[in-house]
Amino acid sequence: MRIVGIAACLVLLFACHKPKDLAGRLPVEWVEELKGDYTFARLWDYPEGVYKNGHGQLSCDGFCPERADAMKDSTGRIYRDSLSAFYALVDTTHHFHSLQGEAQCDEYAGADYLVARRQHDTIVCYSLCNAATHCSLHLSITGNHCTAELKLQSIVDGNRQTYKGKNGFIRIDRSAWNQDTLRAEFDIEFEKDRFSGKHVSWKGKICTPVLNP
Repeated sequence: MRIVGIAACLVLLFACHKPKDLAGRLPVEWVEELKGDYTFARLWDYPEGVYKNGHGQLSCDGFCPERADAMKDSTGRIYRDSLSAFYALVDTTHHFHSLQGEAQCDEYAGADYLVARRQHDTIVCYSLCNAATHCSLHLSITGNHCTAELKLQSIVDGNRQTYKGKNGFIRIDRSAWNQDTLRAEFDIEFEKDRFSGKHVSWKGKICTPVLNP
């Protein structure tokens, strides 16, 4: 009985002193060729706020620099002699989608973009928020492990939270990885919301180039 008691104490001691940086850490499942539909990566949008106006011109609303607004008449038409100056100020780049999926998180209404950057021996990833989505997926991949967090940058005072990954999986295409492309699928459950007790999760697919420093 005494031996069992000592063993139980040792297990408890280890659990209490478990390094915090292991929280949210998942093993990476490497796949030589990841199957599935990744055609979403062919879709693109203009930057948020950019649209085609009633005159067939690419314009912007709400996100326009002040100088750009002065180049439009009362109907929203961009003056012909101001077109070059307008597009020098307003970004009309085609942004290809790099993320597809769904999340259970407060203030989530969809996300299409994820950025992946190389930092030494680690690939750091984060999804981009938008006007309606304020929670962001964060992945840090080093070797055969991935640390997952979900960050809620709430517009509600006092409701900003960071959820650590609890369980789930991430599978990565090794051949794409070797060509500096992150092609992956994932399904991750995070800690519950500390206010509502709701489940928090995110699952989906990623297809994006890995940007070098």
